[in-house]
Amino acid sequence: MVVIHIVNNIKMKHIAKYILITVCFITTPLSSQILIEGFENASSNWIQYQLEGNNGFNRTNSQSNSGSYSAHTYTNNASFFGSTSNEVWLVSPKLDLSSSEGTQLNYYECNVNASGGAIANNPDQEVLFSTDYIGSGNPNTATWTVLNSTNATTSWNQVSITDQLPVSSNVYIAFKYVGSSYNFFFTATDRAWHIDDIELLTYPCAYQTVWKNNQWTNGAPTANTTAIIKSNYDTATDGSFESCSLIIRKNATVNIRANEFITVHNDLKVVGTLEVRHEGSLVMTDDYAVINGKGITHIHKTSNPLNLYDYNYWTSPVQNEVIGDAFPSSPIDNIYYYNTTHHNGNNNSGWQNVQSNTKMVPAMGYIALAPTSGTFPQRQSVTFSGKVNNGIITTAIGVNDTEIDWNLIGNPYPSSISIDSLFSNPVNSNLDKTIYVWTHNTHWNGNSSETAYTTDDYASYTPIMGGTAAKSGGNKARGYISSGQSFFINANAPGTITFKNSMRSKAYNNQFYKAQESHKSTQKSTHDISRIWLNMSNQEGAFSQLLIGFTDIATDGKDAYDGPSLGTGYISFYSIIEGKGYVVNGMSKLKDEKIIPLGFTSYVAKGTPLKIEIDELDGVLTTDEYDVYLIDKDQHTTLDLKLAPYTFTAGESAVYNDRFELQLRTKKTLEVDDEHIHKNIIIQSHAEELNISINTHDQIKTIKVYDIQGRLLFNKTNQKETHTLNTQGVAKGTLLIIQVWTTDNISYSKKTIL
Repeated sequence: MVVIHIVNNIKMKHIAKYILITVCFITTPLSSQILIEGFENASSNWIQYQLEGNNGFNRTNSQSNSGSYSAHTYTNNASFFGSTSNEVWLVSPKLDLSSSEGTQLNYYECNVNASGGAIANNPDQEVLFSTDYIGSGNPNTATWTVLNSTNATTSWNQVSITDQLPVSSNVYIAFKYVGSSYNFFFTATDRAWHIDDIELLTYPCAYQTVWKNNQWTNGAPTANTTAIIKSNYDTATDGSFESCSLIIRKNATVNIRANEFITVHNDLKVVGTLEVRHEGSLVMTDDYAVINGKGITHIHKTSNPLNLYDYNYWTSPVQNEVIGDAFPSSPIDNIYYYNTTHHNGNNNSGWQNVQSNTKMVPAMGYIALAPTSGTFPQRQSVTFSGKVNNGIITTAIGVNDTEIDWNLIGNPYPSSISIDSLFSNPVNSNLDKTIYVWTHNTHWNGNSSETAYTTDDYASYTPIMGGTAAKSGGNKARGYISSGQSFFINANAPGTITFKNSMRSKAYNNQFYKAQESHKSTQKSTHDISRIWLNMSNQEGAFSQLLIGFTDIATDGKDAYDGPSLGTGYISFYSIIEGKGYVVNGMSKLKDEKIIPLGFTSYVAKGTPLKIEIDELDGVLTTDEYDVYLIDKDQHTTLDLKLAPYTFTAGESAVYNDRFELQLRTKKTLEVDDEHIHKNIIIQSHAEELNISINTHDQIKTIKVYDIQGRLLFNKTNQKETHTLNTQGVAKGTLLIIQVWTTDNISYSKKTIL
């Protein structure tokens, strides 16, 4: 910011008057005020140059637009039978606008009748700029361009001059007044010109550095520096960077490589070529930044290995991309968008074909069949060309008459976005928070209908809670969506979803349609949360995963942190909330004990062994404070899943919503039971016998003993005070889980080592 204060003029003909200038720089989100003058202080560093007359720009408190003072100049009254002329320039200090992508010069002015004049005329008044003035001497020796020829009224009027100042390091602004008076039987004097509240706004780049000859002229750019690229730049060898603004000059090419980035906090101008390679990131932070230039911008994306007839889920990171141009190798009859309102749960699936000349809508999702010729598996490369999407982007979401209102939307930027940031922004507070990402793990099954593809290939992610793997396996979905990728959300009600630059990230741009890998992948959370991931699987590859998270921002009922189970598959494992299945269940914070009903559907053959096991734990569940019990109510079995998986056999193909419960209990809760057991129930091991007795008035009604695999070893129902179990067939050192029911229907669980 340049602060100018003007002093009272000393009447000296043809002598320049010098004014003190104070310089400091400030940065604001949208613009920087690099010049402001309200004439409130009697010091300035502007230059006055008097060519004729002797009335310069003086401070006065008789007229002001704001504050107490303004500057004004006028022409003296002529003497008897005389005339006078007055020409004076008020010239700014040197201004460096070389980093500016746009300017706005604002000032207030008015013309005031000079005292004692019989007739008041308008003087000649101009506002000008020069790039070759040397900062001193007669301004007429330089070249000046008129910004505004004023015709000020007698009341204050603001003038705004936008984007008329040049991008130059040597800019001067001048206010020029030319007036006259004469006296011949009467007096005539031109009006005084009052000026107040001069302000120059530009984008907030205080410095600049130029890349040429493989080096920066003023050091590597920062958030306060405009980076100007005049020769080829490659982040692989020259490094990632951030800048205030970025200008890519003609004949220069910038390559942003995989896992590298360029962050631009304000404007982007591409006159040359910008290539954002697969998994590279261009991040912009100003929602209102200007993107211009007639250069070339390409965003390159490459799929993971694809099998024949695989689909990819896409969205465009650039403006006005044409479907046929983006996907020339995909059959045009197999490119679709998803029409939510068209889906009725029966014959109309919602998929709608698009034409080759269709322009991709920002933040709308599309699916495209991969190339159908060549050797498989193969990768599909896609190039999006045009000005990059930036800032606030809003797209509509719809509903239909089905239970779940799917909407296919996408990340509109050439960088990744944070799903947590997307849904935590207040503009999206009314949305269901779970997203579903297509993994194309499963090969095409050869059918000609949509049943050739399976919803088992969707991985899910819920903010705060975390992600699950698809039923077909692979990685858990994580908290970022890569550039170019679309995904499904479930709408609670019709409305919109809004994207902003604050949701963007310079990292995590490499999970684009991830290939099948191990589903083990620890996910950290910045929130106070404890989580458990459970898997159900068999040896033939059937797989389903659910996630339950505990935090004080969720409730035990249905809320935005719960993700509906999507698809059926051979097996589908889920948590039950209000009678419905959820692959993600966000619950209130753990306090001593939680009981969560679990359900599953099974279409594997009857008698097939199935396994339930812990995939991951975090938070307090990783400590010894909590035990994790799976209750099989059909088999009257309780097993601590921290000790071992639970194995059972599949029944008839059906839905099972009443068989399993998950119980999380603290050691504190168990210590009460243990203390009671120690006082009243005695467990003793002698040779190949296990003696269990009770010393209260109750008797033991039933004893069940399980091994860590969940297999029932003993089931005694005789009503007596002491039971003796023959353990000859049980190996020494085996961990046993003993359940005891008394005649008063009191149940105890106890672990012991044989």
